[in-house]
Amino acid sequence: MQSLTQRAIQGGTSVASADKMDEQILSLFKSSLSTEDMKEAESEIGESLNALTKAAILELRSMTKPNILVEKTLQIITSLRGFKHINWNTAKEILGKQSFKIDLQQLHPRNMRPANVLQAQKILTQKTNTMLTPEVSRGETASSG
Repeated sequence: MQSLTQRAIQGGTSVASADKMDEQILSLFKSSLSTEDMKEAESEIGESLNALTKAAILELRSMTKPNILVEKTLQIITSLRGFKHINWNTAKEILGKQSFKIDLQQLHPRNMRPANVLQAQKILTQKTNTMLTPEVSRGETASSG
């Protein structure tokens, strides 16, 4: 499956500026999600944020080497929030803010810069943990048994 970036580049039209490329990628992204998908995602996000406690945030912040999924999730959040340095130290810094949970609740796709969304997409699609997909690390595919 092609990424949205690849689909935008191969769309057959030359893109004169980065802004037009961003608009085209976001247009493809929006057209690939149904209203039902968006509602389901918003519901899951709301449930997750409601379950996020101050104690859990403090525990995350105190970690020196978090689980790769935790680190990747916070890298995505850091990216979507527009930080230049996408690393664990920056994540710990934003975890320390009193308004962290409120900031997450107020994060909305309409307010995000396309470049930040693209950076988050790159982080999301990076292969960083072979435990998530052990068959890939062994060279197996869905068709091989």
